[in-house]
Amino acid sequence: LAANTRRMVRAIVGGIMQQAVLHQVVAANPVRDLERIESPKGHKKTPPRGLTAEERRRLLAYVDSDKTAVRADMPDLIRFALGSGLRIGEICAVRWMDLDLDGIPVVSETDMRLVPVVAVRQNVYPVKGRGLVVHGGKTSMALRIVPLPQFVVAQLRARLHADDDPTWPVFASASRDG
Repeated sequence: LAANTRRMVRAIVGGIMQQAVLHQVVAANPVRDLERIESPKGHKKTPPRGLTAEERRRLLAYVDSDKTAVRADMPDLIRFALGSGLRIGEICAVRWMDLDLDGIPVVSETDMRLVPVVAVRQNVYPVKGRGLVVHGGKTSMALRIVPLPQFVVAQLRARLHADDDPTWPVFASASRDG
């Protein structure tokens, strides 16, 4: 079996054994004493890659036509992810106040233009027993300004309502009513 599969099996068995320890069925978790599972020598991780234009087109066509995806607000969320490059926890934490859709001035050698941006300030992640938690980034690199392409700006402008609370997340729920 592949190293990742062996690690997953080990994690499951380890969890079962930990429950046995907690219920005093066994004295100790023997899985903890096992050696680390290493990937084979010379095995290189496959580097991440972006979607091809065709894959992107098919993904967007699918989420745009799937009723469940549309009800869950996936078309806008996926477009925002593709355009911003943010992680899902960062996307879910973006508030209206974190966006500058008019743009910040960026000066080059020859001109000045306004670049729409999102300020990535926090992250949403699940915590067992507490549900979803919003927290600032783990490192200084987590706090950053990310430029937004025009197709994302147009999508965000279309979903923005004058009465939206600026402290509320952009992708708060699948329903605009709460």
